[in-house]
Amino acid sequence: IKQGFASIAQGIPQGIGLAVGNAIIAPLRELAGVIPAAINEFKLLDQSIQLTLGIAGEGPAKFGELQASILRVSSASAATASEVAGVAQSLAKAGFSFSEIDSAMAGIVQGAEATGTAYEAMGSIIVSAMGAWQLEAAESARVADVLTVAANSSNQSVTDLGEALKYVGPVAKATGQSLEDTALALELLANNGIRGSQAGTSFRTILTNLQIAAS
Repeated sequence: IKQGFASIAQGIPQGIGLAVGNAIIAPLRELAGVIPAAINEFKLLDQSIQLTLGIAGEGPAKFGELQASILRVSSASAATASEVAGVAQSLAKAGFSFSEIDSAMAGIVQGAEATGTAYEAMGSIIVSAMGAWQLEAAESARVADVLTVAANSSNQSVTDLGEALKYVGPVAKATGQSLEDTALALELLANNGIRGSQAGTSFRTILTNLQIAAS
């Protein structure tokens, strides 16, 4: 057999033999790089899921369910499973229950991709907004939509919006302003060069003064 391969090799011109060899070896080299990366991704995902379950007060029995949810969200987006798992972990740290994490992940990932915001940063901003208006986890997609439209329709980023909402959110909620109305007001301020914390404090002052005048 060895002699047969040698005879065949001798009968193939050198350039063609080299091309055939490279055609065989190149995919193997790529595979050698892909396999370790895939193993590392699997390890990171496994660790993140276990940590998320621990933070959320859930046991190993929920591992498969959370893994399936993360993979489902990942497959429907550009996010890796580890990135989605990072969002889930952030939600757990914010006090979300297992079911709330499951409900909120997709909206956060979609909002992040629609605005070019980092996944975990988008999660933090959405969680803060939901807290200010005391919204349920199931409304995360709605919050993501509101923030996405506000950011993409004005001279500001979602990060600017998040910073503004830190200052005005609780007061806006207390004075009867919806998230949508507040976002619209912040859009107008941003288009006039006022954004971020400056926009939040400015709008908070306006709402506070109106409340004082009404009383």
